[in-house]
Amino acid sequence: MDSTIQLAKTIDDDSPSMYAFYKPIKERNFRVDYGLNSNEMSIVLFDRTNERNYEMCYLRGIFKSKSELAKTIIKWIEEEIEIQELTKQQSNLERFEYDTYINPNDQIEKKWQYVKNSICNDTKFWKNRNYELRYNEMLKMAKRKKEWSNYYPFTSHHLLRFSLNPETTHTWVLGLHIAPTRNKDKGKYFVGVPTDDGKEDHYFDELTNAIEFYESKLNEHKPILWK
Repeated sequence: MDSTIQLAKTIDDDSPSMYAFYKPIKERNFRVDYGLNSNEMSIVLFDRTNERNYEMCYLRGIFKSKSELAKTIIKWIEEEIEIQELTKQQSNLERFEYDTYINPNDQIEKKWQYVKNSICNDTKFWKNRNYELRYNEMLKMAKRKKEWSNYYPFTSHHLLRFSLNPETTHTWVLGLHIAPTRNKDKGKYFVGVPTDDGKEDHYFDELTNAIEFYESKLNEHKPILWK
């Protein structure tokens, strides 16, 4: 297929056989991986701007046709087709959904958008549907909690944490966080609480109970201003 797009290579100058990625010339980018089997390919379409120095995923999907996948990549990278138009042309693409509730503080709202988007930007999204659903339900409830409306959310490995400033330098201790469980045998959510020996996880089936417990632990522990 006629295209100027060249796939990136690893640090060892190899072309990966199990996945593909792209070193962007402009802002738009993509990653491709196998789906459920070798006949399916999973793709995420995202960008990173100079102003926003992190990835923002807009679209993702599963393809069974390599030619359709290639056409979609060309439309996204070379033709720079708008997101709404691309979803009309490719019905198998899922579009990232922004929260309908907007925090009045623009900086805090952008943090919430990034925390929500981080789980979307994953080529293995197809096998983590229930986990992602619980993650988004957690964010929805936490974002609407009045007592946390002035907190700046951030995440690592989908653990929800908070900072009192946008620089993420005034935070609670590392072991204090809330997240969905990967394995629901113990519960649907857990709250990590720091102890003298490290950290203890508390499990909950009800999100409301997990949020209330997390709030109580945030009140017990004082945030630290890191220098």
